Amino acid sequence: IEISPILNLSKDYEAYFEVDKCVKWIVDNGYQRVALQFPDE
Repeated sequence: IEISPILNLSKDYEAYFEVDKCVKWIVDNGYQRVALQFPDE
């Protein structure tokens, strides 16, 4: 079995999931509640 991490650091998660872009979209639209869906893999 070969295991290789997709993302190593929290910064990788931020970039991969475009956290800054998501936060901007939420704030720009004035949303107070949001639901985020992340892939299982």
